[in-house]
Amino acid sequence: MNPTYVQALQTLCGNNTKDMAAFNDVMTPGKFDNMYFKNLQKGLGLLASDQAMIYDQRTKPFVELYAKDQDAFSRHLHMQWRK
Repeated sequence: MNPTYVQALQTLCGNNTKDMAAFNDVMTPGKFDNMYFKNLQKGLGLLASDQAMIYDQRTKPFVELYAKDQDAFSRHLHMQWRK
């Protein structure tokens, strides 16, 4: 993970408040887009399981595709929602 991001999360999570929360997408948290996948490529996955997708050969092609192609991400997600 990105060391700066890790430090920011440690600061956020270390304050022990009841309303502690962190966005999966720190760049565009209020927008539905493919930034989540772009963030994974930069080491900005919130959970270890998120970040692992960029290293797993079964999921890495999807991370790369969705990071570069918003339309592919939207199209594939829509197809899965319809099932």
